[in-house]
Amino acid sequence: MLARKLQCGIQVAAQTLLLTAFGLGQTGTQPMATPDTPPDVNVIVSRMSDAIAENRARVRAYSVVREYKLYGEERQKPKTELRAKIEFLPPDNKSYNILTSTGGVGEHVVRKILDHEIDLSRDPATSEMSAANYNFKLVGIEKRNDRQCYVLEASPRRQDRSLIKGRVWIETSTFHIVHVEGSPTRSPSFWTRDVWLSLDFAEVEGMWLQTATHATARVRLIGAFNLEGRDQSYQLSHGQTAVAAKHQNRRGSAIVVAGVVK
Repeated sequence: MLARKLQCGIQVAAQTLLLTAFGLGQTGTQPMATPDTPPDVNVIVSRMSDAIAENRARVRAYSVVREYKLYGEERQKPKTELRAKIEFLPPDNKSYNILTSTGGVGEHVVRKILDHEIDLSRDPATSEMSAANYNFKLVGIEKRNDRQCYVLEASPRRQDRSLIKGRVWIETSTFHIVHVEGSPTRSPSFWTRDVWLSLDFAEVEGMWLQTATHATARVRLIGAFNLEGRDQSYQLSHGQTAVAAKHQNRRGSAIVVAGVVK
């Protein structure tokens, strides 16, 4: 009974941790503002939102092969390794296939994550970085992944576990979302604590996409449960292959999610 509860909890918690990861939106190119004289925060947020809408209009059909590795608290050897192919057909048709897997609880976790990635792609407005979902405050300007960025503090307007309380880095010259980090505004479950998400974005063949995620949390009774994922390659609909984005977090391009139990 406990084993079944732990497996169920890991699946639910992992999918919850990544709710934000696929709903923050992608951004495009917009007129620049000089970092020495930052505009009002409302102007930054407005241009960020315009950039998200612009990019959605220019996203093309593509597929990406993503590699996942799942670990317990000790990360010397993964408990599960899996490769999945995710296909996207604009505006909101996304699907996936598991190419290879060593099985176990980890495969169930990955399937839940991918299921929710697909669900969020159908209605990204409910969880994206926008004035409808967040209050913003400009807290500084700094470099992130070699890009000069406005740093905004983001506070969710409602208690929703698909939203996170934290900070967002927006490139000053393009209003791309470069990086987001923080914690879910609601705890995923009684079994989880210390949840932290870190998301990176970069350009892939003219599209601005989420390219890396780092998340950590602790699971009652079993400790940390970590998931790493890596985009290996993109295939565009016209047959060109795009190498996975290189402007990823310098700490690693892996998607890392610490598993949690419900």
